[in-house]
Amino acid sequence: MALLDEIDGCRPSFTLGVTNDLASPLAERSDVVVDLCSGEEATVSSKSYLNSLAAHHVLAEKLIGVEESESLGTVLTAADELSSWTAPIDAIRAMATGALAFDAPRLALIGSGNQSASALLGALVIKEAAKLSAEGFVGGEFRHGPLEMAGPGLTAVLYTGRGESRNLQQLGSDLRESGSTVIEIGAARGGEIVTASTSELSQMMLETVFTQLLSVELARAQGFVPGEFRFGKKITSSL
Repeated sequence: MALLDEIDGCRPSFTLGVTNDLASPLAERSDVVVDLCSGEEATVSSKSYLNSLAAHHVLAEKLIGVEESESLGTVLTAADELSSWTAPIDAIRAMATGALAFDAPRLALIGSGNQSASALLGALVIKEAAKLSAEGFVGGEFRHGPLEMAGPGLTAVLYTGRGESRNLQQLGSDLRESGSTVIEIGAARGGEIVTASTSELSQMMLETVFTQLLSVELARAQGFVPGEFRFGKKITSSL
C-alpha cells in the first residue's frame, strides 16, 4: 500500500494485487486480484504466507511460460507433502526447552537462496509468537559481525534446503565448536529436522510449518499465548 501511495500520481498501467481480503484497499486499487483464501489466522500469519508462496509460484511460472497444469501440479503435490509430514513435536519441544535454558537466550535463523526467505520469516514469527530476540540472516552475512554472538546461549537454526550447502555446513560446525546450539532443517539426512520435499515450494512450506511449531513451543514454555500481541496488532489486517 505504501508503494501504491508513492506512485499514486503516475499509476502503472496494470496492478496485480495478492491479498487475503477482497475488500482491502490493495484489492480495490488493483486491476487483477489474487485471493489467498486463507481465512482467519489462529496465531501469526503462517496460513497467508503459505498461500502467498503457492500464489506467487503459479504467477511466476505463468510469466515465464510454464503450463498452468504443471505449476498447479507442483502446488498440489506440495500441499500433499505438507499434510502428510509428521512433525517431530517432542523433538521440537526439546529444542525450545534447550534454547530457553540460558539466562539470555538468543536465536539466529540462517539460510541461503530460497531459504533466506524462510530465515527472515522465521525470525519474525518467533519474535511475534514467543517474544524472543530472533534475527534472520542471509547466507554468509552471519559471518560478518553476528558470528561474535556465538557461544552458549545462542541457538542457530540453519535452513539447508533440498541440497547440501558447504558454507552452511561449515558454519554449523564452527557454531557447534563455539558452544552454540545448532538445529539443521532440510531434505538431507543427518540434520535434526528432515523434510521430505520434492520441490523448492514444498521445502519452503515445510520450513515454515517447522518454524511456526518451534515458535509455539517457545511461547508456551514461557507462559505466553502463541501469537497474542502485547503492544502491537496484526498489520496484515489492513492489506
